Amino acid sequence: MATADVLLHPVRMRILQALFDADPLTTGQLRERLPDIPPATMYRHIAVLVDAGVLEVVDERRVRGTVERSYRVHQDQ
Repeated sequence: MATADVLLHPVRMRILQALFDADPLTTGQLRERLPDIPPATMYRHIAVLVDAGVLEVVDERRVRGTVERSYRVHQDQ
């Protein structure tokens, strides 16, 4: 997927806006800031942004049998 296609999607644009002026955030924290985006949609769009290299994982920790990741905008982007 071309970078412009990745960045110009309205949900992904809102995710990036939430992360630009913040410390790294988990998906749960992003959902608190963007409560109108359904959880499955949020996870799907975060995965697209990570795969495209726009977001990077800065921390991982185990929470009740799953891995919670913190994301930020990739510093080179």
